Amino acid sequence: MQRILVDLQSVPEKITVLFMASNPMNSKSLRLDEEVRLIQEMIRKSEHRDSVRFETRWAGLLDQWIFYKL
Repeated sequence: MQRILVDLQSVPEKITVLFMASNPMNSKSLRLDEEVRLIQEMIRKSEHRDSVRFETRWAGLLDQWIFYKL
């Protein structure tokens, strides 16, 4: 029990969730905008909504993915 309390004390007050997406050019649309909307809606409905910052990055090039990962 003590270990759990110590772990909870080290949890940040606010987290950032980074949603990175790319729709391949030669494929059907993945409706990623709809996925993002649903995720944002679920966060807004959650008890801890003020502790979550949700960001999206729509990257199409490999160097953009590497930049965001850092």
